[in-house]
Amino acid sequence: MIWNNIKAIIFDFDDTLIHSGRSVIEAIYATAEKMKLPKPSEEAIIRLRGIPLFETVQALWPFADTERAVETYLRVYSDDKVTLIDGVNETLLKLKNNGLELHILTSKGKATLHRHISHTRLQAGLFTSIIGADMIEYHKPDGRVFNTLLQDNSPIGLIYVGDSLHDFMAAKNAGIEFIAVLTGGEKEESFRKNGARIVLPSVRELKAFPKI
Repeated sequence: MIWNNIKAIIFDFDDTLIHSGRSVIEAIYATAEKMKLPKPSEEAIIRLRGIPLFETVQALWPFADTERAVETYLRVYSDDKVTLIDGVNETLLKLKNNGLELHILTSKGKATLHRHISHTRLQAGLFTSIIGADMIEYHKPDGRVFNTLLQDNSPIGLIYVGDSLHDFMAAKNAGIEFIAVLTGGEKEESFRKNGARIVLPSVRELKAFPKI
């Protein structure tokens, strides 16, 4: 890969820039209890990371009232355990100072996304754009999720950084280079088996870009 061609880095949000996985799991379990639905395994929940909440609920409980389950989830979800991943703001500032555009592209809805940005004190001003699931037509792993960003950029000038296989497949389907991070529970072996070339412990290691 020729790193010199890279103009912008796009980041997933949950478990890429912030730790939110435990909050999601607990909210799903609380939803299951309140609606008397089967309790899914943590592995099943992790496999669904990277897709919108509505689709996650449909996948976990295809026989349930999806709208009611989503409403229940949003009511029981707590921000208390949502935290910024170590070194994120410093890493983003260094990348920005090195002349790279920064973007967020996530399956989280806009309202919750901006609430979590405020709660974790993520330096939102460093990003050229912040795109939530309810702001675009397509969703991961569909490569067209990047359509808005590809209006002004070539795929070869972009990198997508994410923690899930849905993130990886979306980037692959769009012809965009991908960097996997292991802060979301997905194993390095799983990324490698599916063809990911670069796997890092966390976003923090991007401070070494472009020498990674």
